[in-house]
Amino acid sequence: MFHKNERKTAIKRPGFIPREVYPVRFENLLLTAPVNRMGRIVALDAANGKPIWSVLLYRIMYNPHLPEDLQHDHITEMLIKDRQLFLRTEKDHFFQLDLDSKIAKPLMH
Repeated sequence: MFHKNERKTAIKRPGFIPREVYPVRFENLLLTAPVNRMGRIVALDAANGKPIWSVLLYRIMYNPHLPEDLQHDHITEMLIKDRQLFLRTEKDHFFQLDLDSKIAKPLMH
């Protein structure tokens, strides 16, 4: 039986392109997790789409002996509650971003 991280990695295929997660609205911002900026949240002005700020939640430490695309871990879900943005990645890593301080921390699951 696969460990859950191995299971998710094992189903990826060459040329796999992750889906963009839907932006989440917070006050006058659209919070996005761009596929081409893995591990980063970008806040856009909801009126004009211009970037306001961004926060790096995590970095991937790549193993040079494994295919790079199998090591990716894109954000797949975002939810706002009490001025906190909660995020989940495709490998079931969880993060919390305080939308006032812009401080992010990993969550245990």
